[in-house]
Amino acid sequence: MALVHTAYHPLRYHRALNSDAYDLHVRAASLFEEFRRSVETNCIDEAVHLDREALGLHPPGHPKRDVSLNRLAIRLSVRYKQLGRMSDIVEAIMLDRKALSLRPHGHPDRSTSLNNLAVDLSMDLDEAIALDREALGQSGGTEERNGNLRPQGHPGWSASLNNLAVRLSTQFNQLGVMQNLDETIVFEREALGLQPQGRPDRSQSSSNLAARLSTRSNHLGLGVTEDLDEAISLEREDLGLRPQEHPDRSYTQLGVTQDLDAAIVLDRESLGLRLQGHPDRLAIDLATRYKRLGVMRLRSPGMNRTPPFESSFALHDGHFTIQCIMGCDLKNPEFAYLSACHTTVGDVESPDEVIHLAAAMQFIGFRSVFGTMWAVNDGETNKITSTLYKHVVDASGRLDYTRAAYALNKTMRSVDIPLDQWILYIHLGG
Repeated sequence: MALVHTAYHPLRYHRALNSDAYDLHVRAASLFEEFRRSVETNCIDEAVHLDREALGLHPPGHPKRDVSLNRLAIRLSVRYKQLGRMSDIVEAIMLDRKALSLRPHGHPDRSTSLNNLAVDLSMDLDEAIALDREALGQSGGTEERNGNLRPQGHPGWSASLNNLAVRLSTQFNQLGVMQNLDETIVFEREALGLQPQGRPDRSQSSSNLAARLSTRSNHLGLGVTEDLDEAISLEREDLGLRPQEHPDRSYTQLGVTQDLDAAIVLDRESLGLRLQGHPDRLAIDLATRYKRLGVMRLRSPGMNRTPPFESSFALHDGHFTIQCIMGCDLKNPEFAYLSACHTTVGDVESPDEVIHLAAAMQFIGFRSVFGTMWAVNDGETNKITSTLYKHVVDASGRLDYTRAAYALNKTMRSVDIPLDQWILYIHLGG
């Protein structure tokens, strides 16, 4: 799931802005679209520059200053997600607050400013959730409505539901409060109901709800099957909405499975229906994890010189070989994280087995591979991993392998760890 800013339709700009500001915004919008396609930083930099010029044409007191504030804030927020410049998100939040102050209660665009400020404040979950609730007209509970900022049917209603669900899910992951997960499911059900059959966004809404239901099923224990049954039904629907060539089909179709019956078996693994030691369990488990997370993290690798394809990774229920990973048929794999605590059966001609295993993962098709050499501290590794994942997420909330090298560098500079732990981390690939 990704958080969604709310912008203005270009035709509305034409009516709202004077011609000079309109021209600047149109040029900025064109560069912004080019940036989204190419991820060229000069495009987003120029878009920011043009929107800043447009803001200058709307000084304090101008009736449309809030529009320019909103646009510039969005550009800066996206650039922060791409480049990690703290000054960008600080300025974006400041501009969001200024735009909100120009849109008092009753203003038709107040909900837009509340939504955008909540997105940019997403690291402060409590304040962001409160703003999302206000945008939806909620005073606190999931039932009580106290306003009509975004009544049902409003074009921004679905985006606000999505954002609030994302934040509540994040808070559940941090605090483990079941009420947060329950509310997430309520809002995601409502968001799914707004996406009729055949609409492109329905697939994402269906997938989001299935993931939350699966999480609740796992959290509540083995005796609860209703959520899992519904998740299976939603995943069936999701697979039907993504044809063979759909770029996201691999997140729904579970690699080694041949049909939906096998996919159902995978989802029932959490109920213990596939016994430990089953010959296919490791491959299915790995493909399932990659489908859920979009990144493959493997710990404690070991080398085997003869044959090399029998080199393996240690999982909780057995060893997983390079050859087995090759058989998983993962679609367009991007990230692999090799966390090697100790060499097991090393190659006498190599300094550490992770180099060869990382190269093997690239050979399989992973575009970016992170690795740790020699002995690492588990506590430091967890701290680095959580920070690293934040920096490899792009503006749309998806993992972006082109950010990998930057993300590792940014992580190492921001996390306080000893030098002897810092130098163990490597990156291979794009």
